[in-house]
Amino acid sequence: MIKKYFFIDESGTPDFYGSGKKLLLGRDGKPDVFGMGMVRTYNRKRLRRKV
Repeated sequence: MIKKYFFIDESGTPDFYGSGKKLLLGRDGKPDVFGMGMVRTYNRKRLRRKV
């Protein structure tokens, strides 16, 4: 079986909603955007060397 490795990173804040389901993005110092990236690799050592 071949191992797969996943590296996940986020940018911004993961808090989308506050109490009462109020949208928090862009308010009270919260950023206007949220981004997420993921890399899947079979060779984590090679990936680390390249990065």
